[in-house]
Amino acid sequence: MAIRGAPFPDMPAPWIASRPRAMTVRASGRDACRRPAAPFHDPSKSMTRSPLRILAASTPLTLLTVAVLVGIMAAVAVKGFALTVFGALALYFVLWWTFLFAILPLGNAAEADPQRLVPGQDPGAPASPRLREKALLTTVLAGIAFFAALLIFPLARL
Repeated sequence: MAIRGAPFPDMPAPWIASRPRAMTVRASGRDACRRPAAPFHDPSKSMTRSPLRILAASTPLTLLTVAVLVGIMAAVAVKGFALTVFGALALYFVLWWTFLFAILPLGNAAEADPQRLVPGQDPGAPASPRLREKALLTTVLAGIAFFAALLIFPLARL
C-alpha cells in the first residue's frame, strides 16, 4: 500500500518507519497457528530502577545533574586545592571528553531486527546508545580522575 507523500511507493514514510516495534514476540513457522504471541520483556520498564537511570530519564534532568556536579567539583578544586576557576574547568573539560570517548562504545549493540532499520541507516549503528546515562557516568568517572590528579600532582595556581 502506497502512502501519500512518500517518495517511493514501496518505502514507508519516515514517521511510520520510526515507530517503536511491537511489544510481542511472534511465533514463526508451523507454531504460528498454535501459540499466541508472548509478551516482550522490556528490562527498562522494571520496578527497580538504578539512580543512574532515574537521573537519565530526561535530558533537562541529566543536564542539570551534570552542571551541578561540575560546579561542585570546580568549587572544591578552587577552595581546597588553590586552583583558578579557569584552570579547574579546563582540566575537568579535558578529562571529561577523554572519558566520554572511552565510555561511548561500551554496551552498544547493532540493531538485530532488520524491520527497524530506516533506509540510509548504518547497519552498525547502536540500537539504543543510552547517551544520557553515559554522560552521567562520564561526569562521575571524570570527577574521580580529576580529584586523583589534584591529590597526586601539585597543580596549585593552574
